[in-house]
Amino acid sequence: METVEPSNGAKKHTPAARAKPLDVVEDVRRLPLASLRPTPNNRDCGDLKDLAASIAQVGIVEPLVVRPLPDEDGQEVYELVVGNRRARAAASVGETDVPCIVRVLSDQQAAEMSLIENIQRADIHPMEEAVAFERLSKEHRLTAEEIAAKVGKAVAYVYGRMKLTALCPKARSMFLADKLTAALALLVARIPDAKMQAEAAERIATGRYPGAEPMSLREATEYVQREHMQALSSASFNVADAHLVAGAGACSVCPKRTGNQAALFSDVKGKDVCTDVACFKSKQDADWVERTKIAARDGQRVLTDKETKKIFPYRSDRVADGTGLVALDERCYSDPKGRTFGQIAGKKLELDITIARDPEGRVRELVKKTDLTAAIKDSGKKVPAQLAARPVSSMSEQEKKRQRERKIEKEVTRRAIAKLVAFGEKTGPTKATQLALARALIQESWRELALSICARRAVDVPTKGGASDGRAALVKHAETLELNALHALTAELIMGKLGQGYAGTSETSATALAYEAFKVDTKKIGAEVRAELAEAAKKKPAPGAKKKVAKRKA
Repeated sequence: METVEPSNGAKKHTPAARAKPLDVVEDVRRLPLASLRPTPNNRDCGDLKDLAASIAQVGIVEPLVVRPLPDEDGQEVYELVVGNRRARAAASVGETDVPCIVRVLSDQQAAEMSLIENIQRADIHPMEEAVAFERLSKEHRLTAEEIAAKVGKAVAYVYGRMKLTALCPKARSMFLADKLTAALALLVARIPDAKMQAEAAERIATGRYPGAEPMSLREATEYVQREHMQALSSASFNVADAHLVAGAGACSVCPKRTGNQAALFSDVKGKDVCTDVACFKSKQDADWVERTKIAARDGQRVLTDKETKKIFPYRSDRVADGTGLVALDERCYSDPKGRTFGQIAGKKLELDITIARDPEGRVRELVKKTDLTAAIKDSGKKVPAQLAARPVSSMSEQEKKRQRERKIEKEVTRRAIAKLVAFGEKTGPTKATQLALARALIQESWRELALSICARRAVDVPTKGGASDGRAALVKHAETLELNALHALTAELIMGKLGQGYAGTSETSATALAYEAFKVDTKKIGAEVRAELAEAAKKKPAPGAKKKVAKRKA
């Protein structure tokens, strides 16, 4: 084991047997640096220039803590438990002895004291502090409460620091590189899945779109709770079932339920929130398999994926109007007690149930509105106004019209894009087409994205009424560019737009410019689609008409 001596040289010693614990001796003595041996737990001392300058001026104010070791070659030697940086700094300015408090400590006591002293450094990184807390917990078997008492911190602070050790390698490197603050790193560390951690860390550090500032703590908290947490109240499976997924256990006692680690999830509203969405989804999948087996046994119908999309359009968990169905777990807004349709019907009513899985992954029990209305009426109960408010047998004409228009719009867009691509392949890129695409992307971009691109390209953005919008300035800038530069700007806009979230597919004034540049007539395409649909409607038999059945020849 090395000695701590002035910088002119140091004698090396092999590890010696530890002395048995004796009574504590608290006297301050000046001991030669040559007699001190660093503890194995000492960390890198870091920059000692300021500390060395202070010691050269006023000496060591706070004594070091050492424990006696067996003599070496008849000389007294000591293990340096607390004060390694001070000893190194003193040696660097030529000091030969230092003030020390001699204590007789067990190996565990010495290790704990050294770790705690290292933790209490002013310049310690939160990740280093986290690792030290974990060592005190695992190697020295201290509870979070005991660690908190020893270092003078709140218990929640200790839990939070220890959770940082759960960061995946990518998130940890980003934290150490100061791309994440300690608070943001903790949000990421609480996500159990390493891949999801890495994605969340990248998303938080880069912001909502390319070129944006990193997320604030509030934005990151909302993002993590929205994307990586799930309220257990929304589960269609039994949260108390410990055997639904092998090894997962029951949600009620799971450590990834916020209520079971209140100190770690004090910022999350509600105790019944799952923080492992991957596990939550696996339980939903397992529950769906079991429910389909039960449905097959009981003769219940199970909707196909295609049928389910019609019942729950636009990724909504509400049953669409005009389907003639109602979900038994859906709350009846006309019921003064706020009950669900299932609660209104009661368990005694016999209904033909169809099961489906909504876009959120929940298992839903569906019944025909006509059947539910008749059953409630036959039982002598009052039929809710919500069921009697409108005919349930067919879709309204207004809704049919909206669906037809959406279908036409979708087909027009599909054909227009196909013609745009064909024109581009035939003529190749031109300044006119590239400029039209750039204009379309600029006008459809968020204000923040346009401003960030203007800033990167040093484009002046005029301010009107105290606000600035870079889109107009960026369009003028695009008009000055040649083909290759326009191509680069288009790529920059597309990549930036990918980070903006949802963008509609319907034609706007901006996309119309692009279609015009590529010689695509959307009105003509629209007329063709309408004519084709009208022709198809003529061939379709009228409602209620009987199909002609060809007679079999004898």
